[in-house]
Amino acid sequence: MQIFKIILLVLLLTGLHAKTTKWKELKSVHLYTASEFNFKSDVKCLEMKTCTSNVKREKCTYKTYTKISICPEPLQHLDSKLIKRYKKLFPKASKKDNIRKDILPNSITNGFSIDDKGTIWRLNEVKDVLDILGEIDTPAEAQFVLWLHGKDPAKSYRKVAKGYEVLIENKTLSPCDGKKDYEEIFIYQREISKQGKISKQKLIKHTKKEVQ
Repeated sequence: MQIFKIILLVLLLTGLHAKTTKWKELKSVHLYTASEFNFKSDVKCLEMKTCTSNVKREKCTYKTYTKISICPEPLQHLDSKLIKRYKKLFPKASKKDNIRKDILPNSITNGFSIDDKGTIWRLNEVKDVLDILGEIDTPAEAQFVLWLHGKDPAKSYRKVAKGYEVLIENKTLSPCDGKKDYEEIFIYQREISKQGKISKQKLIKHTKKEVQ
């Protein structure tokens, strides 16, 4: 009985802490520096690359471009030929092996990492990237997880026992009576676990105001 009371007290205090924790601003994932990510110790660099493909994703039809590059340590100490080969890598044409495949039907996104032994790894699935991140324990990583899953970026966050809670804001303009336009603001909340899982978003606020 005593143990049950202690567990109940811990849960109550945890809930109270989450409610009293202030929301903090989140930046775009591209604006975070490499020092704000905690990769596995042997990972020297991680890049997310995207190419435009045909609808069937049989091949890349346009030049590959780097969406995100995070290198905790400079690559200068590695072999220059290895770095050159690493920079020239491009996504693999595949319907299955494609990160963020729900965003655009004619694009392919893969991740590429290089370790301290000079081995290059292709990351075709979200779980491959999450394995590099390990426990999601920084705001930058929380925003990155949303990006990986193709979710809207969050505006603010707060740390909770299970990971992070984030707020996502969507704005839309909607004509009302043909004469006036109204701006609708929807605030959604999601939870990102330490393992990189994202809960379903729930609407917590909806406001509507006339656009002058």
